[in-house]
Amino acid sequence: MKTPLRLLCSVFLSLVLPITAVAQAFVFSKTSILPETEFMDNGVTADQINAYFKAQGSQLADYVILPEYEVLYPVGKAQWETIVVKQEWLPTNGAPLEVYHDKTVAQLIVEWSRTSQPTRNPANPGSMNPLIAVATLDKESGAITGTYKGDILSRTITMGWLAGYGYNDRMNDCVKNGNNCDPEYNRQRAIWYGGIGQQIVEMIAGLKRWTANPTLLPDMSCGSTWKNQVIQGECLTLENSLSYAFYRYTPTFSGNQLFITLYNRAKSAINPPPVPPEDLTKNDTTPYTLTTYGTKVALTGFKSQGVRASEGSRNAGDIGKLSWEITIDNIPEGKNTYAIQFKKSDGTLVNEKLIQVTRRKQADANGDGRVDISDLSIVASSWQQTDPENQFANLNPEADNVVDILDLSLLAEKWGK
Repeated sequence: MKTPLRLLCSVFLSLVLPITAVAQAFVFSKTSILPETEFMDNGVTADQINAYFKAQGSQLADYVILPEYEVLYPVGKAQWETIVVKQEWLPTNGAPLEVYHDKTVAQLIVEWSRTSQPTRNPANPGSMNPLIAVATLDKESGAITGTYKGDILSRTITMGWLAGYGYNDRMNDCVKNGNNCDPEYNRQRAIWYGGIGQQIVEMIAGLKRWTANPTLLPDMSCGSTWKNQVIQGECLTLENSLSYAFYRYTPTFSGNQLFITLYNRAKSAINPPPVPPEDLTKNDTTPYTLTTYGTKVALTGFKSQGVRASEGSRNAGDIGKLSWEITIDNIPEGKNTYAIQFKKSDGTLVNEKLIQVTRRKQADANGDGRVDISDLSIVASSWQQTDPENQFANLNPEADNVVDILDLSLLAEKWGK
């Protein structure tokens, strides 16, 4: 997800940031970038974050997000076009309009870090530590402590892609080398993801989604679960899903090492209020919903050290641990309800997390129970897109993340069923 601008920011920051000892500073580890407890909301306020922006001399301090932005997107080698993108989103499920403007950057970060279930990300695991969003934003753009913190508002490309979300390698290859150029594809991604408001919301939603539901296929030469990933040619066994989310966002060691530096710096400066121990060990009871083609789903969450987590007869997390994880497989078509139960050592039920998984019929892109011309239209509208906005246009997500001839072949096989 690196662009030349953000790559320069990363190099610059890694050279100029002072290496100082801070209270409770974290040391970069390839397999555990941050402990899972750091994902939990730590009570930081928008005023504290905005004060941090001011102390760093960032133009994001007190900056109120505009209703729309002019967003650049590549159309050829060193060639760009622009489109005006609104900073709001109207869900297709009848939910109210989501508005991302007329509030400060700090306010939007805190609001969306604490939004339990935004419609833009229906598989949201709940609240998140806002400082993770602050450090990620700084890592991607240098807008808070980096090179461009004092003139960030004058840089059109940075303003359009502030968090680097949605600006993929295919787009970068187009503008750098003139390869894989598809102006309409790039224009659509600018509409979906462009502008400061959408960038912040998508960044937070992505980190939450990937932490709650790791989906990237493992490298089978490393192992057979989501924990087994190859990063820069090195086989890793990740210790938690938060680390998976960081690598999904930035698949390099240097990028995540920079994140730790920036996270330590923000946490030390903002100095969030102490969180009571009981809040650090509460059970994750936020309901989880998912609609998928897949026959299995991997889930993780947090729990109290004093309880055991289980789904049916299967253990998900022993007493003494702060997290649980489980893979539910052999999911039948239709709506299915499961529950993660938290019990004391004597078997007493403390509370539970309800999980609803709706498995769609293969190739039923619109979910009406039939495979017909409506599904073909959805596939056609997302043809050759990677990670399409309508996720169900990709009929075989367990095989790849692009809409191509394999999906068309699968649709033909299921036609009329």
